[in-house]
This record gives sequence, C-alpha cells and structure tokens, in this order.
Amino acid sequence: MPAISLCMIVRDEEKCIAKCLASVQEVADEIIVVDTGSKDETKRIAAGFGAKVIDFIWNGSFADARNASLEAANGDWVLFLDADEYLEPSSHEALRKVVAQADVEGYYIPIVNIYGNEQQPEQCKDLLFRLFRNRSEYRFRGIIHEQVLTSILEKDSKANLAIAHDVIIYHYGYLDSQVQEKDKINRNLALLAQQIKDFPEDKYVLYQYGLELYRAERYGESIEMLKKSLAGLKTGGPESMYFPKLIRLLVMTHYQARRYEEAVAYVKYGLSIYQDYADLYHYGGLCFYELRAYGTSFEYFMKATTLGEQAYIYGSYPGVRGFRSYYYMGKICEEFGSEEEALGHYLAAFRANPFFTVALEQIVRILVKGEESDDVRIALATMCECCTI
Repeated sequence: MPAISLCMIVRDEEKCIAKCLASVQEVADEIIVVDTGSKDETKRIAAGFGAKVIDFIWNGSFADARNASLEAANGDWVLFLDADEYLEPSSHEALRKVVAQADVEGYYIPIVNIYGNEQQPEQCKDLLFRLFRNRSEYRFRGIIHEQVLTSILEKDSKANLAIAHDVIIYHYGYLDSQVQEKDKINRNLALLAQQIKDFPEDKYVLYQYGLELYRAERYGESIEMLKKSLAGLKTGGPESMYFPKLIRLLVMTHYQARRYEEAVAYVKYGLSIYQDYADLYHYGGLCFYELRAYGTSFEYFMKATTLGEQAYIYGSYPGVRGFRSYYYMGKICEEFGSEEEALGHYLAAFRANPFFTVALEQIVRILVKGEESDDVRIALATMCECCTI
C-alpha cells in the first residue's frame, strides 16, 4: 500500500492544529510539520500527534516553507493541509484508494470553505490541487498562494491529473473571527504586491491579487488586476479550475463599483461558456435589478432557482439557487404591485433559510397591513413551521 505523507507549514496554530492532525492520524503514514516561528503551544501539540516538527526561519516565502516539508517527506504521496483545515473522517478509505491508482500523478480534492459568522456560518465548495506523488522534481513556487502543479506539468505536460471526488477537506479559515485575528487581507496584499513585481504576467497571481483587492473593497484596482488575469486566458488546462470564479469575480467587482452594464457584459460572456452557472444568473439578476430592467432581472433569478447542483469548479455561493434569488423575485413582484406573489417568494426564501431574516421582515411587513384571511393564516402557519426546523 502506498505511503502518504501529510505535509504542513504552521505558525501559532494552537487553537486548531489538533483538530487537523486528529482528522488524518489514521490515514497518514507520517506527519511533517514545518514551524515558521510559533510562540504558543503549536509545536508541542504537533509532537503529541507523532509529527516530525521542523523549525524553519521565516523568509517571506510560503513556497520555501512548503518545500522544506517536502524535503523531509518519505511517503510515496504528499497530502498538504493548512492548520485551519481537516479531513472528513469518511474520506480515509477513499484516500487510500486514489493513491493506489498507478496511472495518476496528482489529484484535485473538493474543499468545503466555511465562512462568515460562527453562529450562522455558510459553506462554499471549491476544488484545489492537494495530493501528488512525492518526487524530488516536484516543488512549490510562489511566495504566497504557492503552487506545485506548475512543476509537475513542466516535467510532463500530459501528466494524468484527476479529481478525488470522495475525499473531502473542510476549511474554516474564512470565518470572520479567523480573518480578523490574523489580518489575512493586509498580509496577503503585501505579499502579492511583491510577487506581482517578480511575475507580472502570471495569470493566477493576478487573479489572487484581484481577489484580495476585492476583499479590501478596493474595487477599481481589483477590476484592473482581474482584467489582466483574464486577457488571453484559455478555458483549458489548469486555468479551467479558476476560470469560472475569475469571471464571477469580475461581475461582482463591477457590481460593487456600480458599473452594472459592464458587469452584465461579463455575465453574458461567462454564460456563453458555462450555461448552467447559477451564480452568474443570480448576479446578472442583481445587475438588471439595479438597471431597473425588472422583467429581465426576474428571468435571471428564476433561471438560477431551476439549476441543479453546481460543479465544484464554480465555487458556487450558498443561496444563489434558493433564498437569495427568491428574495429578489419577491422584491420585483412588489415593484409591479403584486404583493400576493411577492409573499410567496419571500416565504420560499424563508423556508429555504430560516436564518435569512430580511425575508421574514418582508413577510411580516406585508402580513401586518393585510386583512385577516385564509391566506394570512396559511402564511403564518408556514412561518411557524420554518421556525421549528
């Protein structure tokens, strides 16, 4: 049976590293933890799980730290995780199966990002390259958002890369408390600005820089970076794993900058490639709503609600096929004076997500000014059912 090395880089992760290591202890044949200067109990906790802990003097490069872990790895395969991630327990058997495949060089693994408020977190699925054969020529590059895939494809441009569908990683580093505590946005912006100077034409780095600028609400700068990333980019190859998210981010950034017509152009461009991308229909609906093209807006939101489960490469946001689109459908119905239809859509939104209180506010507002009737009693009963879910 091929051996698996878990490789990590950490610093001051005493709050979460135990959860990560416990999740892989039964499936990883060895654990390599490269510590870049922890001042808490991180190293002691890692050692308690049998990890080989290596001290690394931080030099500003995540790739160098990752590569230090690879130098110490003895397994046939390398799985890399961050301390704020953990492996789904049911993934162990699937992980053993995929590393037994003789003709695969590496795997993309589904990632479930947990973000927002810890009391009411939301989830967003993604797909990242996290598992590969342990070969001396495979090394990470990039001081931040470091990638190993480039070196693999340079060795063999036709290397067989697959998706480990039944292996799931959960990532909770985007929870509000985690982001604020580590000041990730400013840290990432500084490192990415440095990396852009060294690799001004790297499309992936430009995409990541545009993303961080968006998170920092620097929308104009974000748009320029994202446009540079998109220019000349093709949908095939490794780029296809972030291409749909790049298109959506261009839409979202233009929307936040109130450049709605330009956002619509990117919506239509994206849908010409990804016809079933619910996020683009939802954000297209938002843009048309702001442009007061309510009929078209309604059609876009309606289309979003009819689409099936989204592909991992879309990184689809929660609610775009449900409560978020239903809510705006309700608002549009009110624009045309149809409160009864609006109520139905608000109820659908609230039923899909009882924590989506803005829908509840609209329901109550409509009901309290209406007369007591069977429709009102039915609506109230439906609300009560939702509240007890």
